[in-house]
Parts: sequence; C-alpha cells; structure tokens
Amino acid sequence: MKQRKRTFIIMAFLFGFLSLGYGQTVSVSGVITDELNEPVAGATIIVAGTTQGVVSDADGKFTISVASGSTLQVSYIGYTTQSVRITNQRSLNIKLEPTATSLEELVVVGYSKQKKATLTGSIVAVNNDEIIVTKNENVVNMLTGKLPGVRISQRSSSPGDYDTRIDIRGFGDPLFVIDGIPRDKDYFARMAPDEIENVSVLKDGAAAIYGLRAANGVILVTTKSGTSQNGKVDITYTGNYTLQTFLYVPHGVSAQDYMTLRNEQNWQDFNGNYLVRRNPIYGQDEIQPYLDGKPSYDWMAAVFKDVTPQQQHNLSFDGGNEKLRYFVSLGYAKQEGAYKTDDLYSDRWNFRSNVDAMITNRLKAKISVGAILAENHRPNGTGWSTYKATWLMRPDAPIYANDNPLYLNGDNSRLYDGHNMVAETNADIVGYNINKQRRFNGTLILTYDIPGVKGLSAKASYDYSLSLPEGTEYRSTYNLYEYNQGADSYTPSTKNSPA
Repeated sequence: MKQRKRTFIIMAFLFGFLSLGYGQTVSVSGVITDELNEPVAGATIIVAGTTQGVVSDADGKFTISVASGSTLQVSYIGYTTQSVRITNQRSLNIKLEPTATSLEELVVVGYSKQKKATLTGSIVAVNNDEIIVTKNENVVNMLTGKLPGVRISQRSSSPGDYDTRIDIRGFGDPLFVIDGIPRDKDYFARMAPDEIENVSVLKDGAAAIYGLRAANGVILVTTKSGTSQNGKVDITYTGNYTLQTFLYVPHGVSAQDYMTLRNEQNWQDFNGNYLVRRNPIYGQDEIQPYLDGKPSYDWMAAVFKDVTPQQQHNLSFDGGNEKLRYFVSLGYAKQEGAYKTDDLYSDRWNFRSNVDAMITNRLKAKISVGAILAENHRPNGTGWSTYKATWLMRPDAPIYANDNPLYLNGDNSRLYDGHNMVAETNADIVGYNINKQRRFNGTLILTYDIPGVKGLSAKASYDYSLSLPEGTEYRSTYNLYEYNQGADSYTPSTKNSPA
C-alpha cells in the first residue's frame, strides 16, 4: 500500500512539472522580410486561437510573449500567411512569399520593380508560365499575341534562321535589356525559354530611362534566380517533341493534266491564234502513254517531307540557403528541315548559371554566366527559291535519266531552268554550308543598401561578352545525264554547285 502511494505521488509530481514547463511563457523576437529580403513593416503576428498579437516595426522586427508550444500566424496584405510553431527557438527570421495575384501585379521597370497599379507609363509584362505555353525554337515567336501593342511577324521558318521581326506600336527594332545588360535581338531569340523568368515591355515615356537607344521602346528580360532556401536542390526536367507541316502549299498536276492544260493555254492565246490556229504543243501520242498508266513524277514528294520534327529539352537545378542561392540551366533544341535528305537542320545548346550571394546584411552580389552554341547545316545554295523551283518542275521530267537511279536527269528541255532539285538538296552531291554561333557572357552585379534611407541602394555592374561566329562552305561539282535512247547511253554534263 505504501509502495502504491509513493508511486502515485511521484507521477503526480512529474505531471505537474511537465504541465508547468509546457505552459511556461517565453519571449520570442524576430524579423519579417519579403521575397526581395526587404523588411516588412506593419505585418501582423498573432498567437493562433487567441486575440493576442503585435505588429512589426519599420525594420520588420517584432517581440511577443507566448506559451511554449503555441503557433504564431504571420500575415500581410498581398502575401501568403505563414504559421510558425514555437518550441525552443527564441529568434525567428520569417520570409513572406507573395500570393499569385501580387506576383502578376509586379513588373520590371528600368532599374526596379513596381506594381501595375502604381504605374503611370505604358507597360505590359508576361511571365514564364505564359511564355512556355507556346512551343517554338524562337523565343520571340513565343511572345506572339501575348503582349498588347507588340507586333511580331515571322519571315522565315528555315531551321536556324531566327528571322522574326518584332516592334512596339509599329516603330523599329526595340532595345533589348537582359538582366540589366543591353543585348541584341538575335541573342534574345536564341535563349532557352525555361531560363526566362519574365519579359516586360516599356512603351512611350516609360522607356525614357534608357535614353536615345530606347526611342522604339524597350524589352526587359529577367532570367531565373534560385528560389530554394532550405539547403535542398530542386531538379527540374522539361521536354517537348513537336511536328511541323506545310500549310497551303500548292501541288502540281499529273503529266496528262499538265499537257492538256498547256494545249488549252496555247489554244486560248488570242495573239497567236487570230489568223491561223496553232497546232497543239503536245499530240495525242505523247499524252496517251500517261492515260495508259505511265507514271508521272511528283517532284514535291521526292524533295520534301510531309512533316518535320523539332524537339526541346531543359534540365535545371535550383538550390541554396538564406546566404547563397543558385539556378543552373542546361538546354538543347533541334529543328529539322523539310528536305528528305535530312541535310537541313539546326542544333542549339543553352547554358545559364545565376548565383545570388548575401555578402553582408547590406551588400549583395549576383554572378550570371550564359552561353549559346548554335549550329546550322544546309545543302549549298538552297533557300526559299528551292520551293519555287521544285514546284515548277514538269511532271513529265524524270528525276533520273531513263529512271536509272545511278544517273541524275539533266535534260534541260524538261527541267526547270536546268535544275535537278533532288540533287541540289543533297549535301553529299552539291556541298554544304555550316554556320556556327558561339556566344558567351559573364556579368557581376553588386548591390549595396544605403543605410538611413529605406529603399535606396547603389548598384555596380560589369559585363563581359564574347561572340565567335564561324562559317564553313564546301562546294562540289557533279554530273547530270541525258539518256540517248537510240544508242542506249548516258551523256554526262558537269554542273557547278549552285551559288
């Protein structure tokens, strides 16, 4: 009996001790900052389930007395409410994250960020989620229809051309500023979409901060920075594989239809028929073999593919802590051309590394390294005229002399302007052009928050850029042949590679 009583007394004592410890009031201090590590004044800190609370001061600091085991709820207009459970900690650093709505309100304007509601100039912006909805090898094309007042027109879809016009309200080429450094349109067009955080367009007076170069407006591009602060690394992979096809491309007619239409054209030519009717260009003896089953020649099908693939891949790493954050991105893109020979294509590699470091409480550094390696291949002499020449090939003109695949047809009486487009789209026959674009840049930005004046900072930047273009051209001569039916022989004619 005495043993039970002693045990009961000890358990009661321990329970009372634990209850006393749990209900102990402690003083907790902390600092509240926003996504830019700026102090948040006026944030509300409330003990969950009570009316007890305080408000952060001008430096974002607060002190509150709470019971150990309680939960603090921190809230501020435009930011997501955060809950922090108090155990043994006595000092807190709480960083608020903007809500999705407030993120959309923030736009880049010159050397700072502002909310759309406070702007007096004309500015539009688009973020990464809106950009990557469209799949294209050219970032400029991906902005089509997403920025009011910005006109975009693609003038060539040939792999590696990146020939797209962009202007603001009908003026000339705008100024491109990427991470605070002026670049050209070609640089922006070749960027990987997954490395871009947002794009802002400054119009009219809003662009005046950049001076005379901004007369046609400014397009500001911000690349991604590291967002993880828990010491972990987030690895993200994105990829897409798409197919392109011709739209509204005319196809030729069969050989018998071609001959019939040519005869009709000749018959309807009043200038040549008003005195004496002309004889048909093609007699029935030339048309009849095709009516009896002789095949016509489809040059469009022989030269071009119906669909052409393109693919994009991107691997990114996001990590860091409160003092050091990094974002690294590696991208690859390939666009194939429409030639059946597969000798028309473009390869591109993109690299981006952004490192943000908090050197002191007031001094921040950002190191950005970027690289673009693009390589374009095409058969020598081909271009937009390839489509016209192929379409104008006569359907009664054989691709190979006497249909022998060892001898490319060179019968000038039937070929369009003496061209054999099957040969001219083959790099092994006519030669090739290889153009390489190698661009490198490194940027160091130091930002110092000036004490005593909230929001005032000094910034210094240094950028080093390098562009190394390289072109290789190889031309070769080749033989076209005419077939002599009487002698059953092939007569070669040497042809230079097209210019």
